[in-house]
Amino acid sequence: MTLRKFAFENIGRPKARQELVGIGNTNGSVISTDVVPQRLEVLTEEAVRQLEVGDPNLVTVKVRDTVSSLLSKSYNEKFNSDFSVITYEINCTDIDKLQRAISIVDKSMHSLPFKEIAMRVKAIAPIVTVAANFDAQTLHAKCVAIAEELQQYPADIIIYSIDAVKKKAKFFPSFAEFAEICEPMVHPRRSLLNKLHKCIAFCQ
Repeated sequence: MTLRKFAFENIGRPKARQELVGIGNTNGSVISTDVVPQRLEVLTEEAVRQLEVGDPNLVTVKVRDTVSSLLSKSYNEKFNSDFSVITYEINCTDIDKLQRAISIVDKSMHSLPFKEIAMRVKAIAPIVTVAANFDAQTLHAKCVAIAEELQQYPADIIIYSIDAVKKKAKFFPSFAEFAEICEPMVHPRRSLLNKLHKCIAFCQ
């Protein structure tokens, strides 16, 4: 099957909205929205730093260590049986420190540009089995839809998930296969960000 070149730059833009990254509500969960994220045009300096570290788990450790150092004794982590973070206890009432901590975590949440995500997802197609009814338009639409969903994750985690899916997929993957990898990896950062926002809200 011959695939036409994907012209991702010609895809219509979704309605603008406030970015999901770094926004939490008072009950500690991420604010939901029915509008898809704005498509990033360029790779931010913060995303570049993530990619320089490479390993998403190491990025998360560095973020947690930096926040722990900043908040000192007012910061504590609780772990479950496999030693993954389950909850954060933050008793800091210094709004300036909390805002600085939010900035640290938020920088670790910057995503990849939409076009790069879409092209990386598209690159999976030649090395897996693609359904016979997948013409170029259908495959293009699936790549776009997956890329839009992946925008909610940090750049390092996106790349890790695409590489992981590429290694084990036999058929062109669904978004669920990426999310299965991304969700556990982003959870510590997302939970920490939401907890910090709760602390800010409590102090105001």
